[in-house]
Amino acid sequence: MKAKKWIAIAVVAAIVAIPVGKKMFGGKAGTEVEIETVGKQTIRSSILASGTLTYQQQVLLTSEVIGKVAEILVAEGDKVKAGQIVLKLDDQQFRAEVEQQQASRRQQQINIERQQVNLDNERRQFERTEKLHKQKLIDDTRMDDARHRLSLAEIELRQSRVSLQQAEALLRQAEQRLAKTVIRAPLAGTVIAIDIKIGETAVPSTQSFAGSQMMTIADVETMVLEANVDEADIGKLSPGLQADIFSAAYPDTKLTGVVDEIPLAPKRNVGAVAQNNALSRTYSVKLKLVDDGDLMLRPGMTCRTEIFNNTKGDTLAVPIQAVVSGSALEKQEDEDSRSTLKAEDTYAVWIDQDGRAQKRMVTLGVADDRYQEVLSGLQENDRVIVGPPASLRRLTEGVDIKEAEKKSKKADKKAEATS
Repeated sequence: MKAKKWIAIAVVAAIVAIPVGKKMFGGKAGTEVEIETVGKQTIRSSILASGTLTYQQQVLLTSEVIGKVAEILVAEGDKVKAGQIVLKLDDQQFRAEVEQQQASRRQQQINIERQQVNLDNERRQFERTEKLHKQKLIDDTRMDDARHRLSLAEIELRQSRVSLQQAEALLRQAEQRLAKTVIRAPLAGTVIAIDIKIGETAVPSTQSFAGSQMMTIADVETMVLEANVDEADIGKLSPGLQADIFSAAYPDTKLTGVVDEIPLAPKRNVGAVAQNNALSRTYSVKLKLVDDGDLMLRPGMTCRTEIFNNTKGDTLAVPIQAVVSGSALEKQEDEDSRSTLKAEDTYAVWIDQDGRAQKRMVTLGVADDRYQEVLSGLQENDRVIVGPPASLRRLTEGVDIKEAEKKSKKADKKAEATS
């Protein structure tokens, strides 16, 4: 019995001692890393920007004359045609002015008729006086008086004709002011805002005074996004580039857009310029919406956009977190090997070479937010170390590594254990 008892104790001790001994005296287990296989990917480099929605064809109607609003013939949301009457101002004063100028014109016409009759009479009198003067029946003084009266009659007639032209010009101005009391739609579109009411006085704008805003009409089919693009990225854009647009009102719905207009001058920011001329400038780039996703989009909505300026398909690429810069690698190298890695634009990746970490210098191409194109230094199916970041920073040439268990496998095992 005692012998059996001692045998059982020995077996239990062996079971406990073997794992502990392996842990204490066994070989190094290696750094646990995450590994992915190098393959071909589609890379779309992009530029991020934000802005607001607006209508490309939009007109704000203001009055050109002072007058009370007499009629508003449309409502918000109504569709209008170009030239359609949408609003009328009280025109009594302007009609009276037209009638006054019409009377002034008629008066000038009568003056011309009177001056013409007087001129004809003076011409006949001059002709008779001239005949008598030739016959020596009258002296030179009477001849000079007749010539003087004829010249005055001609001048008075010309003056009356000039006055008639002036009266006609004043009449045209009065008629134009009268016509401006009728407000017409300058384009075909939809009334999106009415900012004045019947009975309110419309005031025209001047150089020092902003007048009354009456109505806004826009072509709702011309919705565009005005995106503020930094000056560092403006040179990478060209008309026709595709973009993904996300509205703050519908953050989960992707809209499709295309770059339509790129301005030559930056957007004016008076406050920023006053503070510091060296502040970064932005350019208001217009993106036309190709697909609005059947959403109720409204002008003024804020949006963010991703403009794709370079796309490469089926190109060798690695996850972007696998790439290590030359400056970061220098900190890992000893003093004897630092001379081989000095340039800031030098890059490398770590690969799994038969269970050991091996550094590979690489040449990079374009990148997006997930993948980095590799032009040289790697081959398809190479096993690249992508993380975790802490382990990736501590790797050295030839160190033992082991692949970390995939999260999906861990989740499956946890689910099996729970069941």
